[in-house]
Amino acid sequence: TEGITLPNRAASRLRGLQNRRNRIEHYALIDTRDAIDASTASVLSVAVDFIEDHLGVATLSERELALLQGIRDRLSELDAFVKTRRQDISAPLVNAQKSSLVVTCPLCLQDTLVLELEGPNCLFCRHSGTAVKVASEYVTVVMGCCYHLVLKDGGEWPLRNCPACDVETL
Repeated sequence: TEGITLPNRAASRLRGLQNRRNRIEHYALIDTRDAIDASTASVLSVAVDFIEDHLGVATLSERELALLQGIRDRLSELDAFVKTRRQDISAPLVNAQKSSLVVTCPLCLQDTLVLELEGPNCLFCRHSGTAVKVASEYVTVVMGCCYHLVLKDGGEWPLRNCPACDVETL
């Protein structure tokens, strides 16, 4: 719809879904169940808000209203999972924040990715990998940059080499 601007967080969540879809289509499903549940909850929340705020439920048929209600019902289950999981990791997360940088995980979109010397590790969905791989995922999913489009449009890829280790993770 023209003239509608989504909040940055909502737009980021939708870009994350688009990037996940592209990874699944072109490579394979690599996400954990926890990551899929959490990101699905956040994207469905954006979709439900968009329908209510910009389309209006008055425009929906009875069948569409029933489907929307079904989504809301299941969304509460996903939201409950996210809330429970966040409670389960609250103590380790607080400890991690004291000694490490914690950022948004590109898989589950929760602010629980701990950047440690041993490598990045998400306390929520347990995603981990090499620093190079996770940094690239972060730029693609969280920042919404597509390497191909950035180069095609004459832009600059936002990753830089770390001055300490000379690896493209900064």
